[in-house]
Amino acid sequence: MAYATLDQVKRWLNIPSDDTTDDAELTELLESVDAEIQVIISKYTGSPPESDSVIARYEAIWVAGLYRMQYEKINDIHPWVKHAREKLEEYLTAKYRGGFQAA
Repeated sequence: MAYATLDQVKRWLNIPSDDTTDDAELTELLESVDAEIQVIISKYTGSPPESDSVIARYEAIWVAGLYRMQYEKINDIHPWVKHAREKLEEYLTAKYRGGFQAA
């Protein structure tokens, strides 16, 4: 099950939550990205969290970036996808490898 919701992805794309025109495509992208994220998480822990708001945010950004790549005819990785991947890796490194600092 994905960390992000369809509504979270739609917010990044400025699509009203009641507009279901692209729901099938967005759901497919969300499932694909979630599978990639599960592989990334497995490098850090054998027990991935059931829910995580930070992972959900980066997952939504990643999906929105892929969607925009398709419709904006971008031949390179969309900046949102790159940002989401980088920040997800940073977050997982901090969370599972002791990178968080006490205030």
